[in-house]
This record gives sequence, structure tokens and C-alpha cells, in this order.
Amino acid sequence: MEMYAFVHFGMNTFTDREWGTGSEAEALFHPTALDRNSSLYGTPAYNDCFCNQLTELLTGYGDIFYVWFDNACGEGENGIRQQYDFPRYFELIRKYQPDAAIFNDFGPDGSGIPAKSRVR
Repeated sequence: MEMYAFVHFGMNTFTDREWGTGSEAEALFHPTALDRNSSLYGTPAYNDCFCNQLTELLTGYGDIFYVWFDNACGEGENGIRQQYDFPRYFELIRKYQPDAAIFNDFGPDGSGIPAKSRVR
């Protein structure tokens, strides 16, 4: 409970670079034992699954001070894209962790400053 972690896994994990160029060889991305985390991706039911996981995170692990969404929406298998229900996610965060800052490109706390520190 004394530490927090931020994990963002992608091509740069395999190139050891901070920023990619977009020209990296696809063969470099070679994780083992990973596939998409839900067969519901690309359906409205995925938002229910996501909200269930988010609720567990927000209610089962003490104070959360920051929730970060990277807004990635790459095409999944068969070219399916997920329509994320960000307003619903934000509502859950405010309900269970009202002092947490929310980062999202178009979200309520894009500055990344924790709610307790923001001027209201």
C-alpha cells in the first residue's frame, strides 16, 4: 500500500525507446502468453465488463489518487473498434474515489493534477 505502479505495455517495451517512430518491424513485438483480455471487446457488453473491473479497483484497494486512460482504440480482431463509455467511467470514479484525478484527452482533469490540489 506504500507504492503505486503505472504500467504501459507496447512496442517500446521491445525497442527500449521512450517514443516509437512507427517504422519498427512488427516482428519485434513478441510477447508470450498474452492475447486480447476480453472476448467482449468491440461490443456494448465490454463497457459493463470494464465498469465491473473499475468498480473493483475503486472499492477494494484503498485510496486511488489518479486514474489514467490512454484513449487507445486500435482495431481489434476482425477490425472491431470499441466505443468506450467514458462518461460512465468518470461517474464511477467520482462516486467511489471523488478525490482522484482523471486523465483523459477530453476528460475532466486533463491536467493530471490531483483533485485535492486543484483550485475549485
